[in-house]
Amino acid sequence: MPDGVPVSASALPDADFAGAQLVGKFCGQCHGVPAPTSRAAATWRLVVERMVLLMKKTGKTVPGDHETELINTYLLKHAGQAGTVKLSRHAAALLPEWR
Repeated sequence: MPDGVPVSASALPDADFAGAQLVGKFCGQCHGVPAPTSRAAATWRLVVERMVLLMKKTGKTVPGDHETELINTYLLKHAGQAGTVKLSRHAAALLPEWR
């Protein structure tokens, strides 16, 4: 799987793991499912936190605390080496406190 390229949820590593299924369910609401290797482990928690806030602000289905922890566990396990957290212009407009 190329780093950073959105993938289908079924193509994720350990696709049967609950965390992978939740990544597909929640992350795929607004954009392609991110490859876990697209971010370093140190950035995934912040990305997930930002995306949950964005889901709330845009009326999307939001993962509960347990689901969020499963998503984080999964993404941290399969994280890549590089990555900084950068919001799209749309997300930045909705989350000015995160710029």
